[in-house]
Amino acid sequence: AEIRDAGETTETGDRAAVETPIEIQAPPVPQAEPPADGPRRHRVQLAAYGRDSLAREGWASIQAAHPAILGDIEPNFVPFEDGVRLQVGNFERRAAALDLCRQLDAAGRACFVTSTTALPAN
Repeated sequence: AEIRDAGETTETGDRAAVETPIEIQAPPVPQAEPPADGPRRHRVQLAAYGRDSLAREGWASIQAAHPAILGDIEPNFVPFEDGVRLQVGNFERRAAALDLCRQLDAAGRACFVTSTTALPAN
């Protein structure tokens, strides 16, 4: 088959198909959320659970297993699409969160440090 310009007449008298150009638009690019005001805070994530009740049971178990390290530190139950993250602390300095995580790791408890932006108090 011979390719001809749109509208050009072929030897048999047929006209080549005319295609109307269409405008193709790229999908919108997601915009990053503007940073919230407030200082960075650091937490130690201990686990994630499918339900809040399981996260609270998990906290009781982890706290009981590591009372010397966790003491009276308060847990944070952070909801996300698939469940609840169990995090502890709200440290101003990342080094303090890393120190806690290292202590837990040495005691056999997996963890990692995560950072968030603290929102202003209401």
